Amino acid sequence: MGHIVTEAWNGSEALELLFEPSGNQTATKADAKDGRPLGYDLVFMDCNMPVMDGYEACGFIRRSEERLGLKPTPIIALTAYAMPGDRDKCMTHGMTDYLTKPMSKQGLHKMITRYHTLSRIEHSC
Repeated sequence: MGHIVTEAWNGSEALELLFEPSGNQTATKADAKDGRPLGYDLVFMDCNMPVMDGYEACGFIRRSEERLGLKPTPIIALTAYAMPGDRDKCMTHGMTDYLTKPMSKQGLHKMITRYHTLSRIEHSC
């Protein structure tokens, strides 16, 4: 059974090529305001998007989830920002985990496996 995986703009073609052959659905948005924030199993969020950056978008998603009483969606930061403190900034803004660019296929698979496994465990309880 595939899970829905999304990435916000940067690297979207790579994610589609990587995940759709394995039965996962992907949805890409050029801007956080282009999409609906809820209903995904996992979100890869680019921190540097036009109009609404990934930090603001993550906050919007978290507030929506809280308002609707929904369990938080895992949001993985995808960023070229790899300086000390950048990971903490992502976590402070509500992101679940962090990957730096350029991302590796192994790094992406590690995140998918980690959060897919957690999702399966939580759904079985």
